[in-house]
Amino acid sequence: EIDILNALNLGQNFKEQIDKIRSVDRKNNEKLYKQMKMQLPSFTISCVCGKSRKLEDVKQINNVIAIDIDEHDNPTLTVEEIKEIVNKMPFVRYSALSVGGKGVFCLIPFKKQYANINDFIGVFNALQIDFKLKGITIDKQCKDINHLRFISYDENEYNNKHCEIYSKYLIYPCPTIDDVLHVHKIVNKERTFIPPTYRDKMRLKEAFDYIQRTHLIVTTNHSETLKLCNVFYSAFGEVGRDCIHILRMQRSGYSQMK
Repeated sequence: EIDILNALNLGQNFKEQIDKIRSVDRKNNEKLYKQMKMQLPSFTISCVCGKSRKLEDVKQINNVIAIDIDEHDNPTLTVEEIKEIVNKMPFVRYSALSVGGKGVFCLIPFKKQYANINDFIGVFNALQIDFKLKGITIDKQCKDINHLRFISYDENEYNNKHCEIYSKYLIYPCPTIDDVLHVHKIVNKERTFIPPTYRDKMRLKEAFDYIQRTHLIVTTNHSETLKLCNVFYSAFGEVGRDCIHILRMQRSGYSQMK
């Protein structure tokens, strides 16, 4: 058991070892990279573990989450561009280079009421969308409370002691346009239809409340919008029509009559 910031500072004692890891050509020698990485000390950010790192042995859940941003998930962004975006987000407490030096990780404190096994994933779901709105894809493994963090170091680490406490929470992850169209394709193929449950309707309301609040653009062209018109109207009738209006209003050129 060690203070989180002290754990982060451990990387300064392993600079030489970390630099050697960063010099490895991962494209041609990923196995060596992982072997060297496993030699470093590691710790968990979001929890204090007991006799093991298994979820049943977690003794305490911390109201802070570590978000990993890997280069292979964000091929159009450089590390410098990622850091610039991340460091402008008001709820980021700390950010630095990852062990390999090609990615970035950041720490985000959130409301204490969500520091439990059931609600932790809700914080991650909301963060996943907030980062996506900034053009960044985050590592899905960060949704695990016992996610392991290997020590690292960054001469230009970011430290904001006056950051905001993250307060958003989303029970269900937001589906992508591809997810929705995939379901639509299956329904059309099988010619079957299952009426939406009350829970389905509540999930839909939550999603569209978020879309309105954040002005999230879901469809990017007429074809996508038309396909979603069929999906939502088939499933929810006139309520589905209202959903399409909300979706289309977030993008320029909206006409209610059309």
